[in-house]
Amino acid sequence: MKRYILLLGLLVSILFGRGYILIDGGGSQGIGTSSHYPGTWSDSAFKWALSKVGYSKNFVVVYYENYNASWWTTYLRGLGHTGSVKVVVVRNTNDANNPSKWTDVYSEGTGIIWFPGGDQSNYVPILKNTKLGDTIKTRYNRGEICVGGTSAGAMIIGEYVSTGGAWPNEAIRDPYNSYMSYDRNVLGLLENCLVETHLAERGRLGRMFAHLGRIKNDYGEEISVIGLDDCTALCIDSDLSATVIGSGSVTILKSTPSTNWGIASGRPVNLTNLWVLRAHDRFKINLNTGEIISIPPTARAINQPSPQIVPPPSEIYLIGGKPDQISDQNTALSQFISACGPSPVLTLFAANVGMDTVVNYKNRLISLGASQVYLVPLTSSDVNNPTYAQYVQNSQGFVFLKNDLQNAGSLLNSNNLVAQSYRERINEGVPQLFIGLDCMLINDSVLYNVESNDYNAYYGDLRMSKGLNLVPGLVVAPAAFVPENTSPSYVYLESKVDGHIWLLTRYPGSVLLLLEGASYEYSNDETWVKIGRDGIMRGYRGAKGAPLVILDALNNQYSAISTWTMRSSSSGPRQNGTLTPLVIHVIDTTFQFDLLNRGTLDVSVEAETGLNFDLQILKGNILRLRLGLNHGFEFAKICSADGKVLWSYYIGKDTEKFFSFPKREGIYFLLLEGKQRQRVVKILKFN
Repeated sequence: MKRYILLLGLLVSILFGRGYILIDGGGSQGIGTSSHYPGTWSDSAFKWALSKVGYSKNFVVVYYENYNASWWTTYLRGLGHTGSVKVVVVRNTNDANNPSKWTDVYSEGTGIIWFPGGDQSNYVPILKNTKLGDTIKTRYNRGEICVGGTSAGAMIIGEYVSTGGAWPNEAIRDPYNSYMSYDRNVLGLLENCLVETHLAERGRLGRMFAHLGRIKNDYGEEISVIGLDDCTALCIDSDLSATVIGSGSVTILKSTPSTNWGIASGRPVNLTNLWVLRAHDRFKINLNTGEIISIPPTARAINQPSPQIVPPPSEIYLIGGKPDQISDQNTALSQFISACGPSPVLTLFAANVGMDTVVNYKNRLISLGASQVYLVPLTSSDVNNPTYAQYVQNSQGFVFLKNDLQNAGSLLNSNNLVAQSYRERINEGVPQLFIGLDCMLINDSVLYNVESNDYNAYYGDLRMSKGLNLVPGLVVAPAAFVPENTSPSYVYLESKVDGHIWLLTRYPGSVLLLLEGASYEYSNDETWVKIGRDGIMRGYRGAKGAPLVILDALNNQYSAISTWTMRSSSSGPRQNGTLTPLVIHVIDTTFQFDLLNRGTLDVSVEAETGLNFDLQILKGNILRLRLGLNHGFEFAKICSADGKVLWSYYIGKDTEKFFSFPKREGIYFLLLEGKQRQRVVKILKFN
C-alpha cells in the first residue's frame, strides 16, 4: 500500500516549471558503484535528462571563462548521447546581451544547457536581467530544454541565490556576518527557493538555517531551502515531480505555521519548529504538494512508535569544543563544579593521564574550586585497580576528557571495579562533565573515528563502538560545525554531521543534538549544554557562541541509507542516511528543549515578564496552565502540527487556568497569544 507524507504543504506554489531541471550538489560525475543500480552515481541522472529532450540534442555548457568540455563528450557518449557537446563562454554583461556570442543557447538543436561549478557570484552579471538569462528562461518555460548545473551552477537555479562564502559555524553564529550575502532572480527557475550545495561534504546544514531566516527578514518571504549533497542530483520533471539520484541525500528545509523566528545581526540563529523532508536515492517527491510519491526498495517504512527518551540518572554537562581551548570554558567548568557541591572531589577519566591537556584541566578544575581531582586512566589494564575504584567511589563528580572512544564505553559497561563504582555513583546522582569528542560517550553508539580521516563517512569508513547510553533516545554530535584550522577548513564535517544522521537511522524516532563548539576564529565563543534529571536540555554560550541544533525524528515515516561505494578500497557504502520527516529546532539561550515531551520551552517569556511558566496534564484530560503576574497573554491555543487552531481558551489576567482537552493521539502545539506577541511554548505528544 502506497504511503504519503504531506509536509504542511511544504512546497506549494514554489515552482512554475514547464521544462526540466537537473541540479546536483557538486563533486565528480561518473564515479561510484552501487549494489542495487548499474553504472556510476550520475549515469541515471543524465540518462533521465537525455530521455526528456532527446539523445540527439546538443549539450551546451555555459560558463563565464574558458572551459574544457572534452570529458563531457566522452562521458555522454557512453550514455548513448549522439548530439554535440558545445561550450559557450560569456565573460560579461555585454557578451550576455549580444546573442551572436551564444547562438547555441537559442538553437533548436540544443536540448540541455549546463552550468558548471565555480563561483556563483560570477554568474550574476551574465544571467540577471540580460538577454542570455531571458532567453534561457523563455525556452525553459516553453518546455524546450533541460536546464541544469552542479555546485555553483545549481545554486543559480533558485529564485534566491547565496552569493557569500560563510562557513557553517559563521552562519549560525551570526546570519548577518560579512560573508553572508544574497541576490535574487539571477536565473530564478525555482520560485520561492534557494539551492544550497556540497551539503554533507562541507557541513552546510548550518548555512541552510541562516538562509531561511535571512530571506524571511530581508525579503519578507518564507522560502524552501533545497540542500544537495555532493554526488547527488535532483531531477525535476515538467509536472513538478522530482527524483533523487545519487550517493547522498536531498534535504528540503521549510518553516511551519508554528515556527518562532529569531534572526538579528550579531546574534545566533534562533528558529524553532522547522520541518524537513530528507530524501534519498530513488525517492520520488511531488514538489508542488510535498508528498513523497514513492520510495525505492532500499528504503523502509517505519511503523513502530517513537521511543520515550529516558532522562539521565545524574546531571550531564556537555562542552562541545576542543579540549585545548580551555580558556573559553571557565563558565561551564564553574557551573559543573558548583553542581558537584562545595569543594568537591572529582575524578577525571582519560586514556593517558599524563597528557599536558589532561594535567591542564586538572589544574584548572582545582583553581575553580575542586578540592581534589583524581586522574583515572580508562584503559583495560587499569579498570580493576582497587585504588582507582576507590577514587571513583569517593568522588562527587566525573569528568571525561581525551578518552579512547573505541573502548571507553565498553570498559565502563563491563563488570570491573572502576565500572561498578562509576555506575553506583551516577545512580546516586553524581554530576558528569564530557568535553569535546568525549560528549559522544553519552550515546548508545559512538562514532569513534570521525577525525581520523577527512572523508571517513564519504568512503564508508566510520566505525561504531559501545557508548554509555546515559540518555536513551538521544544522540549527541559534538563540534558539529567547527572547521579545523587546516586546509581545507571543512574537513571532518561530513563525518560529524551526516555521519551522525546516518547513525540516527539505527535509532528511528530519536533526537540528534548537533552541539557546536569553540572555533579557532573567535574568543568567548564556547557552547555548552546541561541535561537535567528532569529531561530538560538547557543551552549556554559565550558572547560569540553558537545555538543548539536539534533534529527530532519523532514522526519519521521512512528510513534509508546509501548503497553507493565511492572508491574501490572503501570498507563499504557511503555512510549517508535519511530519516524523514524531521522537525528541527535551532535554539539560542532563550529556549530550552524538553526531551521527555519533545518540544521547545520559551524561557524568553520568563525573561521578559517574570513568567514562571508551568503546564501539567492532569487526570481526565485536564490541562493546568500556570503563569506569572503581568504575563501579557490573552489566549492559550492548542494547534495541530500544521498550525490549525483546534481549541482556544481565554486567559485574561488569570495566573492559573484549567482546560478540558479532548485527548487524541498525535502532536500538538500550545501557543500563548497576546496583543503584542505570540509564543509556541510547548509541544504536546499523545500516544
